[in-house]
Amino acid sequence: MSAWREEVEANKRRLAPPGPLPLAEIADWPGERIFAAIGAGELPSPQFAVAAGIHPIEVGGGRAVFQGDPAEAFRNIMGAAHGGWIATLLDTALAVAVHATLPPRMIATTVEMKVNYVAAVTEKTGPVRAIANVLSSGRALATAEAKLVDEAGRLYAHATETVAIVPVRAPH
Repeated sequence: MSAWREEVEANKRRLAPPGPLPLAEIADWPGERIFAAIGAGELPSPQFAVAAGIHPIEVGGGRAVFQGDPAEAFRNIMGAAHGGWIATLLDTALAVAVHATLPPRMIATTVEMKVNYVAAVTEKTGPVRAIANVLSSGRALATAEAKLVDEAGRLYAHATETVAIVPVRAPH
């Protein structure tokens, strides 16, 4: 088993089962605290990320790293990882990198994303990581960039994203 797969398995044992976040309880937490609590298993894992096979590796300091494995369920008819799955993995890392820098009662939501696909991600590729960094952050908008690489450092895709920084809406 690769070192990356071992790290994800260790992380999975620490994470809480998937479920909705208790928004009323965490509204006054800064973004970095929210993601630290998810990573420590103190808050539920996001249901969508679990369903998409996306796993947190590192979040903090304007950086986020998420890992995915091109499972059969995420492959297109040619056997390569679907571009939508790759974009989802990149978008997750990009938005979380920004969101983790935000103060309480603020969230980051994607406004625009540009993805460049460089090489096919296949079963033989093994796990891939989206490594995102915040480039610029203001009161209303932030930008970030990410690379999708395999364990050997080979580039498969790269992306840039603009996110809106907006107040948290009260839960219904």
